[in-house]
Amino acid sequence: MKNIIITLLVLLLSLTSCKVKENMNKKYHWVAYVKPVSGYPIRVYRGVVYGKDGASKFGTSSNFIFENDCPFPLFSIRDGAPGLFKNAEEGEAKGIPTHLDVSWLSYVEKCQYLLEDQPLDSVKIAELLKDKVYTLSLNENDTAPKIEEYNISVGLAPGGVVFVWLHNYGRIVEVGRYQAKKTKDIHFVTKEEASQYYKRTGDVVLDEHTIENRDYAIKLGLPKEKIRMQYQQCGIPVTEPLVIEDVFKIPYGLWDSFRKRYLWKMTLITKDKSKYIHSYRYSGLNCELETLFGERTWKENQIEKYHIPERFRYTLLAPRAVPTMVNIKFYDEKDVIYRVGVKFNIKEAMDAFEKAFKGQEDKAGELIIEVNETKTDVNVRLKVGEREEWICNGEFWIFEDNEIW
Repeated sequence: MKNIIITLLVLLLSLTSCKVKENMNKKYHWVAYVKPVSGYPIRVYRGVVYGKDGASKFGTSSNFIFENDCPFPLFSIRDGAPGLFKNAEEGEAKGIPTHLDVSWLSYVEKCQYLLEDQPLDSVKIAELLKDKVYTLSLNENDTAPKIEEYNISVGLAPGGVVFVWLHNYGRIVEVGRYQAKKTKDIHFVTKEEASQYYKRTGDVVLDEHTIENRDYAIKLGLPKEKIRMQYQQCGIPVTEPLVIEDVFKIPYGLWDSFRKRYLWKMTLITKDKSKYIHSYRYSGLNCELETLFGERTWKENQIEKYHIPERFRYTLLAPRAVPTMVNIKFYDEKDVIYRVGVKFNIKEAMDAFEKAFKGQEDKAGELIIEVNETKTDVNVRLKVGEREEWICNGEFWIFEDNEIW
């Protein structure tokens, strides 16, 4: 009997190894992009994601990059961001991503960073690329869900912190966090000082190393007024309106704190005699995004009809970061489709999750979104075991809606 068990284990390991090897040898149409943190512009000198066959470059010496269209101090990987609407079928197929090279100048920190020949989690990436992404159809006239490929984004944060995500319109998944080395401190000088230095030595001071260029880059990278978030939401006291000195109060460690995960899912409660979930959409502090199929998407059960995998279903209970935004679409008892959602106050949401899960991290949580009878008001609470934490700040909405998002 012992020999039979050993033989079966060897056979199982052999089959698993063959499956992993098969996944690693496939090719896909992926493109790599780079993402800075809002408020912290950078200049990328070299950026390449290498695959088993082929590579995708995202950096050159002239690659000055800033993000000012999302709240400080977050990354932006969302609708309309470079790459999300890029046709992944364009260009030749490449092998599974295996390594990353990136070097960049951080204007605010006055230094350069290098992450060289960094191995990526190719096994995890290969599995995700193989499974692809199930995304909702855009309207009820074209009901079949789409099955699409991922692209890759590389996020560069202060302190030399590097994140790697696979992303598509309907899903963003973190696949790595790495630490770059500081290679050089930069002494910024005025253009006049640079001119005088050249006259004395014959050496040229790069434009990006002038104070004028640095200040221009930082001011250009300040979040736009219309979408500016109070820094206090992330625990950073600043003045209003936002001034250039504020971005120098770098919250090192903040981006790693955003990555903390809890086991939870969303639950919608309404006063309807009957209702059907159309879809869930969740955005996390760690930039991860899920678009999940409901029990009745465009008036049919797409989960059953199209055999939607469990990881794309609204019932999925999974480790997730604290949410920045959630959206639920549902059919009420009169078959009217509504959208209900919350844009969270980040500090309040982080505190609520910390308190609710403290001492009971092994339990599953429910983020309960409750709608009143007239569908004019929304309240939100996080329930973990017998403990409940109410979430009262942020933006709440509910309205009739027939668009996808």
